[in-house]
Amino acid sequence: RGTEIQRRVRPRPAPVAHAYLDVSGSMSAALPALAAVLAPLHRAGTLKLFVFSTVIDEVRPGDLGRQELRNTGGTDIACVLAHLAALPPRRRPRRTVIVTDGWVGQVPPTAFSDLHVELFVGLWREPGMATTNDLAAAARHVEQLPTPA
Repeated sequence: RGTEIQRRVRPRPAPVAHAYLDVSGSMSAALPALAAVLAPLHRAGTLKLFVFSTVIDEVRPGDLGRQELRNTGGTDIACVLAHLAALPPRRRPRRTVIVTDGWVGQVPPTAFSDLHVELFVGLWREPGMATTNDLAAAARHVEQLPTPA
């Protein structure tokens, strides 16, 4: 019987946020710039990137510009909520970022907190675009993103 003590480094899993990028028609002008900002985090593995319209599609790291992604042209936040709810609770992210123009459909204020997910919203608008933010009541924080002049 040995009495030797061995010390080992136990790797800790890094927290990974989920980001959902709105790819509806009204967001088409912003997508190249938004994709460029999200790409380094996605490649580093600290961010799982998904695109959504009325369906969800996962983006493979490094393939955002080359990957063909599903898009119906519309927008409905219900697909994001269903995607998060379908994940086992231990695999569900603690934080979720949604980058959108705000037109996603009505969201109950507790929709994300019921899933134990903190919602952060990056709100992008074209100059002169009507303002709405269907996610405001459910979000922990809403950040107005800079838009081209």
